[in-house]
Amino acid sequence: MAVGVGSALSGCLDASGEDESTGTDRDHRTTVTIRDGAFSPRSWEAAAGHEVTVVFENHDDREHVLRGDFGDFDVRVPAGETVSRTVAVPEKPGDYAIECNGTMGPFKLEAVPADMLGGCSLDESNE
Repeated sequence: MAVGVGSALSGCLDASGEDESTGTDRDHRTTVTIRDGAFSPRSWEAAAGHEVTVVFENHDDREHVLRGDFGDFDVRVPAGETVSRTVAVPEKPGDYAIECNGTMGPFKLEAVPADMLGGCSLDESNE
């Protein structure tokens, strides 16, 4: 499940997956789709020490409760609903798991140094 960091990335995050409905933008936002108990994308890269917004779209007919092995990451996504959360990416670069016992495996957050994502600065302001 490892995802390499590309040198052509821009902004403070990058999502990796095979679903076209998943995307990122320069406003520190990514969308994660939950469908048939699977995450798309399966991982995403974000600048260590930054805050990013993650939009979880639950297309299943059951609620998903997501818990991360970092900070106080705990997100409840009701069946058929979309939930948006601001996530504080850990300061220390590395891989962090986000799990839900109703899915087919963990979702991975890869905290990477900001300069590896190109154009992301710790001095940026989020509004």
